[in-house]
Amino acid sequence: NFSQGNKRESTLQLYSALRFHCTMRNFIAQAALCCILLCCTSSGEDAFHEELLLKPLSSGKLLSYFQFTIHSDVDFRKESDFVHFNYFPRPIGQLIPTYGIQELHLSLTQGLWRTEDWGYPVRSAPPGAEIYGWFSSSEDLDTRWQGLTNGLAGLLCASLNSIDKSMTSQPQHTLQPEGLDQGNHPGRLRYASLPRETVCTENLTPFKKLLPCSDKSGIAKLLHAKSVMDGTYRSLGLHLRPVCKVAGETSCSDLVMELTLSLTVVTDLLSFKHNPDWSLKRLYSGTLSGNCPLATVSRVLVDVTDNQTFYKAALTPKQYSVQTISTHGHSRSLAVFDLHTVQAGKSLNVAWRYLNTVHYAKLPKPAFFMERFATGYGDQDGGLVLRMYNTAVQDTLSVVYMENVLWYFRLYLHTMKATLNGQHLDVWNNLTYHSAKDRKAPHLLEYTLELPPSSMLEVRVEFDKAFQKWNEFPPDAHHGFYAGSGVARISSFQSANTSGLPGLPRCHSMPGSDASSSVIVHSQSLLIMLPTPDFSMPYNVICLSCTVVAIAFGSLHNLSIKRFTIKAKSSSVSIKKRVLSFFGRG
Repeated sequence: NFSQGNKRESTLQLYSALRFHCTMRNFIAQAALCCILLCCTSSGEDAFHEELLLKPLSSGKLLSYFQFTIHSDVDFRKESDFVHFNYFPRPIGQLIPTYGIQELHLSLTQGLWRTEDWGYPVRSAPPGAEIYGWFSSSEDLDTRWQGLTNGLAGLLCASLNSIDKSMTSQPQHTLQPEGLDQGNHPGRLRYASLPRETVCTENLTPFKKLLPCSDKSGIAKLLHAKSVMDGTYRSLGLHLRPVCKVAGETSCSDLVMELTLSLTVVTDLLSFKHNPDWSLKRLYSGTLSGNCPLATVSRVLVDVTDNQTFYKAALTPKQYSVQTISTHGHSRSLAVFDLHTVQAGKSLNVAWRYLNTVHYAKLPKPAFFMERFATGYGDQDGGLVLRMYNTAVQDTLSVVYMENVLWYFRLYLHTMKATLNGQHLDVWNNLTYHSAKDRKAPHLLEYTLELPPSSMLEVRVEFDKAFQKWNEFPPDAHHGFYAGSGVARISSFQSANTSGLPGLPRCHSMPGSDASSSVIVHSQSLLIMLPTPDFSMPYNVICLSCTVVAIAFGSLHNLSIKRFTIKAKSSSVSIKKRVLSFFGRG
């Protein structure tokens, strides 16, 4: 018994020693892991800002602009910086060094922004998908561009992987870097668009996953799929650029990456039981219970510039401050709600209620807008017509315009004609044109012009419609083919009908960049019919052939296997005998 007791005691001591050893080893491993994570995360300073801008538009529309800005203390020139990530989304961070991205802009849009009626958006985007970016070097650009579009296609569940050389162009004058301008290199720029691309919930879900707090807290809690998709206009944006670490520094020795994720929604308020009043709960089926814990800036802004002028409305709750900003030479007043001040257990429901009957009237037209349409009929030829308007009374606008037309619209440059207020205008001196190659490159047309005050410029060009192979047609071939939107850049002008957010630290365009004082405007995309074969003909031929074969085969089969015999004629039997035989009495 004594020996068994000692053996049991020694076993318990050994078990306790082993358990203590394992516990200490786990503790040391966890402590080391925490130290590594602490060193990795403390090496850089990240910042996250979330904002929501609400602005009443004409005809009972409301603009909701969600903006999420992430600053990461990494330099795109140093590949070693893209190893550990804090607030910056890892999928985007891995694309930067892999494909050598310096600046990137991507938009996915459903609907058309009506500049003439709504003014200028915070950021313009054409219908469909648009992507362009600058690379850090010119080595093997086509391969890297293809890899980048494939990566973004998988990341956002979009059809960007269908972009190839036949859709990609290299603009030289229209697009300028918005971030750090290290000497503009047009050869490193790639541009492409997919006018037929649509925006759905499958794009919104991965978009929300890129946010530090996802849609669990903060302003992103309002991004319910049904509420967003009910908008008449909706646009997702992803914008990446390098900026100075210290705002306003001219030398810019230290760089950081700025990622802006945006969502623009235009809601028709009259669809809500013909009531123009609105609130966050009514628009997005929810309220804001606070800010994202990782956000340095978290606020809701309401544009009240036109309040008490065109209409009278009450804004609740009253706990807000008024901030004045300047956009394109005109000041705008914004009511600011800071989500950091929302008390625990309470929620913020911004509401807007009109105090009198609303009479909708068109707002003053913006200083610059344009319209575009197609001419011609039939399947052989057609034309493109562009009209630019300058409604300013005194200011002359400097406009750079770009057309990226796919190869199956064969432009004839000698048919290009421009008129200014009905008078002939020569645009050949400031024209850049790259001819298309069938299935290899699109047409690229760029020209610069001066638009005098109170003027209208019209540009016409004709084209032929090319034949395509049967396997190059989309599934709905008779729907037609899209011509992408034109892009216009207007430098240094003033307009009162604009939308914008107050500038945040390190959010402004870099000194010396033309993008800091210019506005991008997109025209309409066009739907044009091309010569299309009757794809129902094979189906008709198959049906007809099968019918003929079935009839012929059936007849021959019957004649081949049936055996004809002579049947003796039966004697007539009276009805009485038939009835009796039926009942067994016959």
